[in-house]
Amino acid sequence: MSNKKELIKVISRVLLCMVFFLIITISFGALFMYKDDVESEALFRGKYYTDEMCALYQEGLDNHRRKVLRIQDDINQQEFTDRQEFLDYFNRVIISSETDGAPKYGRFYIDGVEYKSDGVKYEESENSKITSNVNSHEVMCLGVIGSDRQFSVETIAYIVPLKNNEFADCLILFYIETEIVPEDTDLDLSKFPVSEMSLIASREGEVLSFIEVTNNQFNLHTHSLIYDKLTTIIGDKDLIDEVTRSVYSGKTQSFLFKLNGANYVLSAASIKNNGLTTFTIITIFSVDNIHSIGSSLTDTVLVLLITFSLLIIGLLVYSIITRNKIQRIKVDNDTHSVLNIAKEEKFIKTANDILIRNPATTFAIIVADIKHYEYTLEQLGEDNIFDGLKRVKNLLVKSLQLEETIGYLNNGRFVFLIHYRDDEILQERIKHMTLLAGSQAFKGGKGASINIYGGIYSTDRKITPNVGKMIELAISAENATEYPCDFLEFRMYNETIHESVVQNDYIELNMEHALEHKDFKVFFQPKQNIATGLVDGCEALVRWYNPEINDYMQPGVFIPLFESNMFIIKLDHYVFESVCEYISDAIENSMPLCPISVNVSRITASQPDFLRFYINMKDKYNIANNFITIEFTESFAFEDYKSLREIITSLHQHGFKCSIDDFGSGFSSYNILKELPMDELKLDRFFIKQGFSNERDLMVLSSVIELGKELHMKVVQEGVETIEQFNLLKSLGCHTIQGFLYSKPLVVTDFIAFLNQKKVY
Repeated sequence: MSNKKELIKVISRVLLCMVFFLIITISFGALFMYKDDVESEALFRGKYYTDEMCALYQEGLDNHRRKVLRIQDDINQQEFTDRQEFLDYFNRVIISSETDGAPKYGRFYIDGVEYKSDGVKYEESENSKITSNVNSHEVMCLGVIGSDRQFSVETIAYIVPLKNNEFADCLILFYIETEIVPEDTDLDLSKFPVSEMSLIASREGEVLSFIEVTNNQFNLHTHSLIYDKLTTIIGDKDLIDEVTRSVYSGKTQSFLFKLNGANYVLSAASIKNNGLTTFTIITIFSVDNIHSIGSSLTDTVLVLLITFSLLIIGLLVYSIITRNKIQRIKVDNDTHSVLNIAKEEKFIKTANDILIRNPATTFAIIVADIKHYEYTLEQLGEDNIFDGLKRVKNLLVKSLQLEETIGYLNNGRFVFLIHYRDDEILQERIKHMTLLAGSQAFKGGKGASINIYGGIYSTDRKITPNVGKMIELAISAENATEYPCDFLEFRMYNETIHESVVQNDYIELNMEHALEHKDFKVFFQPKQNIATGLVDGCEALVRWYNPEINDYMQPGVFIPLFESNMFIIKLDHYVFESVCEYISDAIENSMPLCPISVNVSRITASQPDFLRFYINMKDKYNIANNFITIEFTESFAFEDYKSLREIITSLHQHGFKCSIDDFGSGFSSYNILKELPMDELKLDRFFIKQGFSNERDLMVLSSVIELGKELHMKVVQEGVETIEQFNLLKSLGCHTIQGFLYSKPLVVTDFIAFLNQKKVY
């Protein structure tokens, strides 16, 4: 009897488990069906409504474009007898006119030089959007340019090319932003009954105009950065990165996300002008508004699912609360054990709390680095380093005021949150910090003082409210060494640096796509043999074609970034294989050909598989020996003679020639010529620029050329642009020139035509 009861109990439990499993399975199945139905409809409607909204804005922008075209036609129809007549007309009729469509102000370009509307040369640094599009053949809306020093208003610029006008090649017309994209729009919202929010933003993501249908939780305002703001609100950086990529690609896409338990659809689209993304449309919809639940069966299943899931949810909530408590304890104790100072995570929490308590106060995030920290650490050891850092920290802490804080990031890098009332006070605070640090010295360092430098981000820039991001931007300012410092050796994050950061983000987001779609184009710059006047080889150079602007990005823009993120390795491989393919095709099709030099970065040449790749590629395309020259920069040669000598020896054994590029650009040493068996010496354009004394210039150039010849190296002078430079080099016995005097870099079709016209040495 007992056995029978036990058997019944086991069977009952098994049946109960099966029923429970069946109910859960049905519930989840119904939920997923419902979810798929809701999500599909929400995504579809979100895309549809956004396209409709985009069309309405596009119509308004097209109307304004027609006004600009009328100005273009008006100017093109005029016949000006002199420059003053043109300037008078430009100022009186175009700029000062009170007619509909008149710009706020304007400038013009002639022969590559920019002038104000009164004819005075424009001396300020022009926005890169303008400088990269001045040669456009069509009227282009460049989108938001930002505040101009001439007028403290946000502007939208148009490039207006002119025909047969000897006084101006193109106009740049600036309109007040709100004239084109009003902050208070009169769009008919009845067409978008389910929209929570709709907005139009600049290409960079600055909100220009928005409509908030309900008083919801998307706390936005004009002139905030939409992507940073949404990242903060939604908390999903990967999602916002997807939205950003979607906008730059020109596609309309919808994305699902959850906020405070509610489901939303975010749809993004872009308005293009001549293939260039000019404005962005973002709409946010509530899934509940888009889709009405009409099935009582689904409701029932959901109730069952919720009932059976309460226990699990309770356990999860308890687990999350417990984990958050542990995390808070961890943050509170996140202090550097030696310096007794908040590390990054705790600093961010403390700084955020201060910012929340003081919403009307402007603060500055300051990142301060110890100069030559890595070298000093290597020389003195960690104990002596931290002894000095502790003394500096104690002094800096005493200098802080109420509602200010300090933290330590890593590797001798401190971070501060301090009040920022104006530039003058900030400069005094930084001067005081610098003096405090400089008053200390590292033990064992023979009295070496502690010097600091760094970057600053002010919260009045209103680019991001997130402290972690502020620290990143302050570091970006510190690293932007191409710009002057604002306060002693500290650099303030500004709009120019911001544009550089945005540009770098664009480059990194698009570099893989560009490589896959072969947007990197190989150009060839011919060299001339001075003695014979014939073609004496060429150099392969790379440019990045950007289909959005139908123009090329120069290597100085993207190469430094590629060297820092290691993408330069892929690009160097791509260029070398492209050169090998070209040589092979030219031989197969009996086209003219000449020896080719190919640049290799220090990063690429330092890889373990460097020789294997280049040798295998040469053999794969059956390239003749001594036809390809590998160019190494002088700076790489200066860093490691031994490694480079071994590389050169191996390259020589496999039929390559080797050249030292940019010789004289800053690291020149006779050791380079002594230690490295180079075949070619390429002189930096520094040698033919006018220096302190013509006599000294001549002596230096003459001696370097003569030394190269005595070492049996071909001597090539780069950057030759004038006949005077050519004649000088010829008189000194230089072998070869490269520069615009002979030829600019050419696309492959033009290069083939060039070789057909010239004879190869």
